[in-house]
Amino acid sequence: MRDRFVVIFFGLLAVVLLAYIFGMQVIQHQKYKLLSDRNCLRLVAQQGSRGEIRDRNGKVIVGSKISYDVLVAPTDSGPSQVLDLIARTIGVSQSALRETYQRELVSVSLPVKVLRNIDLKKAIALEEAKFGYDALMIQPQPVRY
Repeated sequence: MRDRFVVIFFGLLAVVLLAYIFGMQVIQHQKYKLLSDRNCLRLVAQQGSRGEIRDRNGKVIVGSKISYDVLVAPTDSGPSQVLDLIARTIGVSQSALRETYQRELVSVSLPVKVLRNIDLKKAIALEEAKFGYDALMIQPQPVRY
């Protein structure tokens, strides 16, 4: 009697687990696919700063300064709202930004560099305006002079 109860219990447990797995895999497939697509790591390459090159008297021949690049991460809703924010804040053409975005887009998991070498004031203005726009990133970039 007890053996039969154990077999029935584990049999019912297996049926419940299989039904749950079937529901996740087949019935709720679209929900979990969407969650999976949104749950990815975005790798943003960032160059390290480089040292100064000096002559034998200690005078700097070549150094580095910080420049700022504007990156837009691809989203499901598209880049139009973020590109509009950038255009309004910095004063550049939205059509030029859209063209650069489409030309530089490589993958939906990699951010697109839409502007290069903007000055500090524009970078600060974008940082202040980007609240609520997770797709917008300002990246410092060391540049030789």
